[in-house]
Amino acid sequence: MPLWVKVSNDAVVQCWDTTPPAGEEGWREAIEVRPTVTAYREVYGQHYFDLTKTPVEIVWPVEAVSVEDRKVSMLAHAEFLSKKGEPGTNEADFDPVAAQALYLTRVSAIEAAQTHDDLDAVP
Repeated sequence: MPLWVKVSNDAVVQCWDTTPPAGEEGWREAIEVRPTVTAYREVYGQHYFDLTKTPVEIVWPVEAVSVEDRKVSMLAHAEFLSKKGEPGTNEADFDPVAAQALYLTRVSAIEAAQTHDDLDAVP
């Protein structure tokens, strides 16, 4: 899908995913540049526009997720699952005792983890 950016004074002032009005000045075609990210280990950072390229590039830099940041997310998710059940679990089938036991197992494994590989192995 083509994108369009309106440039004024060497800055992007608008970005559209539809064709801009004919005859309106300042519009340039644009494309997104999104490198592949490694799930749970990388995220996209704040995008920027490379106006030196034709078409204009909307660049999404890749940033690393630290092990510690990932642990925080995983602990919050483990707590959520302990209260709501695993995905696909019917409310009638939810066993709070089993959920709490699995939660404690997960917390222990997450807290002991030193690397992303360790976190990948958490049940």
